[in-house]
Amino acid sequence: MSMEGFSAAQIVHAQATSLDFHLKGPLFHNNIQEKPLLAKMESSTKPFTGGKELITMGVRFETGAGGVNDGVTGYSHTDQVGFYNPANGLRASYVWREHHIGWTVSETELKRDGVLVTDGPNRIGNTAKRAAHILAPVFEEAAGDFAEQYAITMNNLMWGDGSADPSALHGLMSFILDIPTIGVVGGLSNVTYAPWRNFAFTAAFNGHGSFDANHGGDAITSTPANGGALLQALQKLWRQLRRRGGKPDCFFAGSDFIDAMEVEIRANGGYSDTGFSQNHDGSVGEMYFKKVPIKYDPTLDDMGRSKFAYIWDSSDIHVRALEGDWKRRRQPERPYDQFVFHQSLICTGQMVARRRNSAAVVEID
Repeated sequence: MSMEGFSAAQIVHAQATSLDFHLKGPLFHNNIQEKPLLAKMESSTKPFTGGKELITMGVRFETGAGGVNDGVTGYSHTDQVGFYNPANGLRASYVWREHHIGWTVSETELKRDGVLVTDGPNRIGNTAKRAAHILAPVFEEAAGDFAEQYAITMNNLMWGDGSADPSALHGLMSFILDIPTIGVVGGLSNVTYAPWRNFAFTAAFNGHGSFDANHGGDAITSTPANGGALLQALQKLWRQLRRRGGKPDCFFAGSDFIDAMEVEIRANGGYSDTGFSQNHDGSVGEMYFKKVPIKYDPTLDDMGRSKFAYIWDSSDIHVRALEGDWKRRRQPERPYDQFVFHQSLICTGQMVARRRNSAAVVEID
């Protein structure tokens, strides 16, 4: 109906007395991103049972005794033979950390939502006619927001290098380094122990004074020519990642890296024996490398790392969680003089590594 022909007073009256149409139900979230790293790390956690301070893992970078009686030799009759005592064990150590996120809401807000809180065992209840006036449930929305904030912030920690919050766990970038020939990981020096280094094809590594071609190279210039420069580089890298027993099963990349792989794959494959006579999907399907799915992680784009990919073996780098204390819910008692409701989530653990030469970071320029 047109408003033409109505006076100003009539229009104001119509606005005051008419009702808007409100869709009931949960708020529709428009800013939630996929978090494949968080999902992978939480699905592959391994337990530990506590301890004074550290989670330690035994590692070994050498065998033998430097050539002293540590090789197979021939002998005959009463020839004297030699023996050696293996002494090459080391321990990588990691401090376990506690994590908390909590939300609170006043009982006044909940009453407006038709929700009642008591101090008994059944702490949450609804009024009889709650549905008559609720558009978006306050309690459910607060809980949903809380769950997403946990996911966002824990995901950021798991990608990070540990510098953002020294009291929290160290993330993947503290194990898979752009410059793997410097620093200390798990208390073991990357300078002293070359087998403890990850592989890195990054501009930062190539331009650093400690560059070692045995552990990587420069960022890769992607081109479809000659079978694809990026694909060929990954093919060579994969052999090195498996050289000492690694079995990479994680391949996470930013959008530009994914784009470069798609161009190379499309230019070097995608043949069909039906031509264009049937319906064809013009996209590149889900990509794999050595049967490992290549997953796009939007967090890398957010971090300015859309041109990077991270590859690792989840049995070598994973999260150790205290038994029964990962995503454990707590409901702290309210202060005696405030009618508020609290909810907490507790996580105790740390990301650890037992082997790093099965992991790599690859950058395209």
